[in-house]
Amino acid sequence: MFKKLPAIDYIVIFLRLFLKTLGIYVLLNLDISAPLVLVAVIVLILSESYEFPLMFVAQRSRQHRTAIFIILGFLNSAMVLGLISIIGQLEGDLYLFLVATVIGLSIGGGLTAGIISSLIAATGYTLLTMPGSLPLLTISIRAIFIMFIGTITGLLAEVVYHLQEEIERVQEDKTQYRKMQIVKEKFITTASHHLRTPLTVIKGYTEMLNDPKIDIEGKEKARRNILKHTEELEDLAEKLIHLASIQTIAENLRLRTESLTPFLEKATKQYATQAQKKRIDFRYVVDATAKDVHLEFDPEQLHI
Repeated sequence: MFKKLPAIDYIVIFLRLFLKTLGIYVLLNLDISAPLVLVAVIVLILSESYEFPLMFVAQRSRQHRTAIFIILGFLNSAMVLGLISIIGQLEGDLYLFLVATVIGLSIGGGLTAGIISSLIAATGYTLLTMPGSLPLLTISIRAIFIMFIGTITGLLAEVVYHLQEEIERVQEDKTQYRKMQIVKEKFITTASHHLRTPLTVIKGYTEMLNDPKIDIEGKEKARRNILKHTEELEDLAEKLIHLASIQTIAENLRLRTESLTPFLEKATKQYATQAQKKRIDFRYVVDATAKDVHLEFDPEQLHI
């Protein structure tokens, strides 16, 4: 499935098609031989065979956008210079085709692509027109104009791209915030239930302790149950504190690859006494032939 394109990409697509259509229209109205017009039109149409795939890759892989548009800058500049050279219009106003090409590339690729593409186009134009009758000053002005247009357009495009990225980041933050709110609401509901249950039990057994009709055995049972549910509340409180500190911990994690064995041995020793009181056989057994397991974690933040 194709993801929704940013607004700037729609502008690039529209501008590219518009400029190419305009170029074909201008070529059809030039006073040149029909075979040359036909060749120029065919070349413009066939250029889609490499432009569209490269622009598709640029849209899907933003980190390679600049490099892709620089490649397009070289290919398109060579194509346009070749066309206007073949039809003998290098010294005429058709150099504006080159300006239009640079504008499209700068909008699509940003500042770096705009500068490099305009430099390629201006250099190519200068080299091809130098042997002609066009004054050097005119050639220089046109070359500078091509570079100026490419740089300014690329700079504007860069600003638009940064704004687009910021908008996407804000939208992503809002989505994450909404998800966190849903999780928070579910958590509060669940936590409230788990708090209410032991509190209700504790309240009931406390009332039993104050009831003179309850014998010693009944009161002893009530005390054991109060202690049991108090421990449940304590455990729940520790979990709440742990959850509240997750974000802070995540921001300060110092991950490193270490053996898991010391951690498991520490956990075994930590809970051995409690397990023994509850008559639980809690041991850490290691297969002598097994390889030691290494994981990436922060030992200082990892607690049982």
